[in-house]
Amino acid sequence: MLARSGQIRQKVSEDQLKDILGAVAEQNEKEEQRIVVNRRGGGGWDSDEELEELMKG
Repeated sequence: MLARSGQIRQKVSEDQLKDILGAVAEQNEKEEQRIVVNRRGGGGWDSDEELEELMKG
């Protein structure tokens, strides 16, 4: 990916590769932990209890 886009312009050592992969893994973890909840008024639920019952399934 980086080599194809021209961001790596020379050979990388094993240690450099480990650092790059570690940074990519950290970035992926940060993105996975992000949860966005958008609530709008009048969403159709009278209470959170009704929603919780529905989610229990």
